[in-house]
Amino acid sequence: MLQYNNMHWVVLLGNLLATVSARPFEFVSRDNPQNESYVVEKFLVTTKDAAQAVRGYWTPERLASIDHDPISTNTTPVPANEEYRGAEFNGQGDIPHTVGRLLYTELTEESGWRDSSCTATLVQSDNKATIVTAAHCLKPNVMTQNHTEWNENILFLPGFRDNLPQVNFTINRAYLVSSWVYEGITYFNDRAFAVLNSDLASGKAAGLVIGAAQDIQFGTEPPYGTLYNLGYPRYSSDKEEFRYGSPAFTGHRLAACYGEAEDWWRFPSDLAGFPCQMSGGSSGGPHLANFNMERGVGTVVAVNSILDQNAPPPAGIVYEYGMSVTTSFSKLLYEAAQGVKL
Repeated sequence: MLQYNNMHWVVLLGNLLATVSARPFEFVSRDNPQNESYVVEKFLVTTKDAAQAVRGYWTPERLASIDHDPISTNTTPVPANEEYRGAEFNGQGDIPHTVGRLLYTELTEESGWRDSSCTATLVQSDNKATIVTAAHCLKPNVMTQNHTEWNENILFLPGFRDNLPQVNFTINRAYLVSSWVYEGITYFNDRAFAVLNSDLASGKAAGLVIGAAQDIQFGTEPPYGTLYNLGYPRYSSDKEEFRYGSPAFTGHRLAACYGEAEDWWRFPSDLAGFPCQMSGGSSGGPHLANFNMERGVGTVVAVNSILDQNAPPPAGIVYEYGMSVTTSFSKLLYEAAQGVKL
């Protein structure tokens, strides 16, 4: 989960990029003479041996050792009037099958390669194998980490609960915007689409194995109205007794927030959010409009990207802001991903 800080803000103001208009999808050279954003395709796991190696990497011990708040056995249930800011998701329907943990290994300047996790969602697509998540879950932005390495050992675990995934899928390739990959422009491009490899046992696409996928919507405006936000946070933003150390805030179970989406107050952008105590690990989780709790279905309109207060300190409270996936460029990324047939 990216966290806003003033140093990044100063850098960002000097690297703003003009809005990209809709255009037919195309691959272009990195040496783009028009200096426009374009779709970057990154191949990740393309052989069965590589897929087996990723699965073999994630032993139960390694999974359990991913950094998280200390697990507590004495957590108090979240009060009803506090559930909107974060509580374990207890709904049924399609959510437990379509939203999952996204495991990966990332290179950091502080500690070298380390294991971590995000959240991702299987969305409706022609190839029944397309997921959406935050861009920083697949590749750190060059402004926050001074290197160009992509994350490795990426594994999607839909329906993850208590370290017991139902199934798992490696990623064949990913699609990100070039300004995120190469230019260090952060916050406003933090979304990605990726194509899952087929299930090793059955050879079927993820959507056929899982039997469900969430809708996704494209338009011109950032998403507003009442939204649900889902994720696998490994930390709580504040250490209240009823969230700190609980299964839903240590990465073991799915957590949810909900509220009326508001623009990011620091700068007009495609980010909107609402009060939420989910932190690292929830990145990439879906913001769902028109959410039906009983059926567990909704429309993905954004993905978790950053934590920030909703007003200057000390007045502000913690919000989780989502990067819109409703933009015309998001649709280019999606079309590229859903067009891949494995």
